[in-house]
Amino acid sequence: MKVRSDFVTNSSSSSFIVLDINSPTFADIIRRFQEDLEKQGWYQITELEGSNVSLYGDETYANTPENFADLVYSLARMFYEEVYIPGEYDTEEDEEEARMQFESDLEEAEEDWDCCLEMRIAKAIIDAKEDLESDIESVKMISGTVGWGGDDDTRYDKESYSEEYLSGIYEAIAKKNGCSIEEAMEDEDAFCEYVGSHTSNEENVYTYDRKTGKEEHSSDYSLDY
Repeated sequence: MKVRSDFVTNSSSSSFIVLDINSPTFADIIRRFQEDLEKQGWYQITELEGSNVSLYGDETYANTPENFADLVYSLARMFYEEVYIPGEYDTEEDEEEARMQFESDLEEAEEDWDCCLEMRIAKAIIDAKEDLESDIESVKMISGTVGWGGDDDTRYDKESYSEEYLSGIYEAIAKKNGCSIEEAMEDEDAFCEYVGSHTSNEENVYTYDRKTGKEEHSSDYSLDY
């Protein structure tokens, strides 16, 4: 991988989460915190009807789960990354330390309303893990990042793109520079300059349907060019 950082100096990115879930337990948790969430404004509740919940989180990042076993953890970390998760630690001592630290942070954060809200929601989700695993009917979770300029190394790694997509980039470079596609493919500086000057879009998607038993996890990386 070849990285160039001198073409674009103003680097920034924005992350978001989109969640559509059918779960009576999760819906009850969101209803419990609905008023505070709407006041906070970091998460938009676009649907809350029966057991159906749709959320959009702006400037929020969370890893989408690889499988159903990770789903509840991902839902909790969607709100607070450092939430205590029972049974996830290498030793009993590590787990006890993590539990005590989280409880201490939660107690101290009571005075910080914004932080405390996210911690309390994450804790409520972990506390309801068994109920959630038994009543989640379907879920679609999208974790996305939009980047401007040379803000991440992913854009410079040609393996980030499909062969078809990479061919499109070479065609665009050839057209821009007035050269052949073969010449564009051999010009590493031209490639780095070109991908570094466009907006990037990265999306990780997880879907699950209890009725069919089907779950999928996919990733996509692209440029706006």
